[in-house]
Amino acid sequence: MLPIPTLAAILIFSASALQILLAFVTRSPLLAVLGGWQLTGLGAALAFTVPLGARLRNERFELAWWHGRGGKNPGQGGVVVGAPFEIRFGIRNRGFRAVRLIDLEPQLPEAVRILDFEGGLLTLPPKSHCELSMTLVAEAAGRMVLQGLATSVQGPAGLFLAPIYFPSPLTITVLPRAAAPWHNPFANQGFELAERAGLRSQKTPGSGTELHEVREHQSGDPFKSIAWKASARRGRLMVREVEREVQETLYLILDVGGSMRAGEPGKRKLDQALELAARNARKALAAGDRVGLITVDTRILEHIAPGQGLGHMRAIYRALISATAVVDADLSEADAAEVALRVARYIQSQYGIATVHDGEPDMLRVLRHIRSSLPSEATNEVSRRPIVAEDRHDEDLRRFCLQRGIPLPYRAHRAASEKTAGLVAALSAAAAGGRDPRSLLILSDFDGVATGEAWTAALRFALRRHHRPLCVFFDGRELLAATGKGSDRVERQLRFVYGLEEERRLQEHRQALGRLGLPLVVHGGGRGAAAGRGAAAGTRAPTGQP
Repeated sequence: MLPIPTLAAILIFSASALQILLAFVTRSPLLAVLGGWQLTGLGAALAFTVPLGARLRNERFELAWWHGRGGKNPGQGGVVVGAPFEIRFGIRNRGFRAVRLIDLEPQLPEAVRILDFEGGLLTLPPKSHCELSMTLVAEAAGRMVLQGLATSVQGPAGLFLAPIYFPSPLTITVLPRAAAPWHNPFANQGFELAERAGLRSQKTPGSGTELHEVREHQSGDPFKSIAWKASARRGRLMVREVEREVQETLYLILDVGGSMRAGEPGKRKLDQALELAARNARKALAAGDRVGLITVDTRILEHIAPGQGLGHMRAIYRALISATAVVDADLSEADAAEVALRVARYIQSQYGIATVHDGEPDMLRVLRHIRSSLPSEATNEVSRRPIVAEDRHDEDLRRFCLQRGIPLPYRAHRAASEKTAGLVAALSAAAAGGRDPRSLLILSDFDGVATGEAWTAALRFALRRHHRPLCVFFDGRELLAATGKGSDRVERQLRFVYGLEEERRLQEHRQALGRLGLPLVVHGGGRGAAAGRGAAAGTRAPTGQP
């Protein structure tokens, strides 16, 4: 990049140009010489400033940054939504000249903002090293990539600034708020991965582990539960009711489709659904229950079989985080050609490698670069994750996008039959496995889900197996409330139409579920807090309103 003139350079150039103009008007050689010398000095300063970036690279001027665990970070080494965390970085000047850096600007993703950072001016003496820190906060859960640091080097006399960029991708995994220590139900429990019957007591007539009470016989009580001695003393049939430990199963079915992703990071329906799923999963696992998870759009993206323990909670977190960044060809708007162009532009801007010529990517250089970086930089999670792609080259490009945080637009519009088929498959998979009754928590905005025979048949199948489905409807009207003032007439009309569509879909699914005797909990639309409490209690609630 060309050097940027400072205010002093602009004033000197203006003064010299004025002097030359006056010299031409007044025919004054002195003014012409003075103006010419000033322009010559500016040209010399510009010439000395141009190679500064290359000289710093040759002298191995380096940047390294890392996650500053502990200290200011209340997550105790983890990054949690809404909790400040610290990033520390070091800059090393290996050259023999002092370097003055102006305006250090970290290149951050959209969902991360700076809380505290003093990066206005930094002077590094020769052969020195400096460490700085900044405090950030993440607005949404997901896999965030900090791309690098942009700054400027001051040239001779401070007349020009040479922009330089330090590419140094740093991956930060941001967990939902439920992962914060103050939300940690595993704390002080000495949690063990051991098989057990469960932690909840259930009253039932018949044999068990602990006697609860002796009561009168009721219709439907098993014959073997009759307490014969107590019946003889009372003169009427009495039964023993005992308590036994049971272990229940909670299945989370999370819709991660395009309609759940609209809006600002941290305020999207998907962000709210992730928080609700994480909170319910952690609460159930801490109670000794089993939890399973299915993320779904037009197909099942990931299926975590029911399990228990803190290690299983980590697997659920990984699946929830994976749902925030999807690069599969069938779920992305970008085809293979567009993905290749996005990657080529990223490599060219990040590393200065000429990978775009006449608007077309140089595939040979692009593939050579990404295949040299993927084995050495990709985490196990990224390298093992299956990706749907058109061919091997497209798969490598999409995996590189996932690794480096290059966003690919998610496909928003789907046919109703495709979206319905995906949710039906997820519900059927959750209801089919195992014989024990389960709580099925379905988190979706039901956009594109038809209330036809396929959907109702899947719900009836779950009810026949004595499962307890609970649907949580994410209402998007609350997301538009903040932009209501000061908007133009067209935007207000669009919000009004969107609200009518949300209300129509809500009533349609409420009636369809009501015919089966099932409730519909609404999250959002000013009812988010109540819905969150209801859905959290829905783990053990019967098929009535929690």
